[in-house]
Amino acid sequence: MKSQTLAFTQVCFFLACVGCSATQVLAQTKLEGKDQGREFAERLCSNCHDVSPDSGSTSSQPARSFRLIAKQPGQTSIRLAGAIVMPHPEMPNVPLTRAEIRSIVAYIQSLKPNG
Repeated sequence: MKSQTLAFTQVCFFLACVGCSATQVLAQTKLEGKDQGREFAERLCSNCHDVSPDSGSTSSQPARSFRLIAKQPGQTSIRLAGAIVMPHPEMPNVPLTRAEIRSIVAYIQSLKPNG
């Protein structure tokens, strides 16, 4: 019985360590994703959108700036991803991987006030 308790304790400790590591990796990935998202946005979206983090309410671009998109009331990651996956008619269908979409969404979300 003591060996089972010891084994159980070791498994719990291992899972706790893995959980802490996973949290750190996810946090790091989120930061890297945001930076990668900005790079993707500058390369793929800047023909129509002002993607700079300090864009204002006025822009010479035909589509709304990423900052204005981020500030929309009720804007969520799911809504943003949906708008990229199922674009409106004026938006070109740019083939992106899931990781690229997540990165662009993370970047746009980072442009929210207090975001």
